[in-house]
Amino acid sequence: MKHKTITPDMIISKAREYLGVPWVHQGRDKTKGVDCSGFVINIYEELTGEKLSWLPKDYARVVDGPMMRAWCDFCLDRVPGKKYQPGDILLLRIRREPQHLAVVTDYGIIHAHQGVGKVVETRLDERWRKRIVEVYRFREVQ
Repeated sequence: MKHKTITPDMIISKAREYLGVPWVHQGRDKTKGVDCSGFVINIYEELTGEKLSWLPKDYARVVDGPMMRAWCDFCLDRVPGKKYQPGDILLLRIRREPQHLAVVTDYGIIHAHQGVGKVVETRLDERWRKRIVEVYRFREVQ
């Protein structure tokens, strides 16, 4: 099957459509709420028309780090050297384990932030940069 080509600008534009959407654990509905993985899954599915549902929907509130990394490795392309660019997906450490996803923008990152209770765009400052575990890219990005 030929994949639809998407650009970083398309990813960022789609991600910005989610700004203000409530944070909901295991959420995958733009009108009711999303969590960080539901946010990334929805962006992919809306842009490609393909399902990206390998991650089980019944994960714990504190996601198992190895499971999250395995899901990213299965569904996305890892970027060598953690050299991120706009449109990339960051796997971030919260506490000790990698368990949070964010989309890189020209400003910073967009993510479903549990602490704020909604999808927000924030600066990718040192606090967030030191949490980066891996950088990923949708396989369809050109």
